Amino acid sequence: MLATAAGCSSSAKPNTVSTTTTTAPAPALGVAIGNGVVPPSPVHAVMHTYRSNGKPFSAYQFDFTPGNKISSDWYRMGDVWAVHFRGLDQATGAGKCAIAALETPTGRKFASETPYGQGSCDEFPDQVLPPGSLFRCGTDQAIVYKTQIPITANGTLTATLGRGYIPDKSVEGIRSRVAADASSAPAIAPSTGCFVVA
Repeated sequence: MLATAAGCSSSAKPNTVSTTTTTAPAPALGVAIGNGVVPPSPVHAVMHTYRSNGKPFSAYQFDFTPGNKISSDWYRMGDVWAVHFRGLDQATGAGKCAIAALETPTGRKFASETPYGQGSCDEFPDQVLPPGSLFRCGTDQAIVYKTQIPITANGTLTATLGRGYIPDKSVEGIRSRVAADASSAPAIAPSTGCFVVA
């Protein structure tokens, strides 16, 4: 199956999203999420809007009005954290950059990002992960990002869905923070029905 979604028309660069025909292997451990049903997690937070350079958030520039509709729900996926952008679907995710990091007393660690559309992470400074870290699962298109944050790490989990290419050079998006608590987080695994977003 090959799917394509267009990003914001106001973008200076084209944003296209494709999902490859590669499906994830059957899970060894964790709840299989190939049907798009991701169990609730107590490690979650509502994502709130932001924009750099002291500018007000623009729903027009971001492509949709998130309000309090999107949350970051965190899970164990093997030996790292994964974040489910609950409430996000393929249409509203297209053209954005998914970013995750761990905030600690000694600074920001394990920061990485994965594009949800070609070029969507070009204006962000973190390590860009190759295809295979962002999944679209099931008919309701659950979007799950497998991060590089070790499940054993202590600190505050941060999830961001950002967008650059705004004419005034600012960036904006939605983000959240929640304490890492691996003992409370369910384990999940991509399975048949999950497709890699590339």
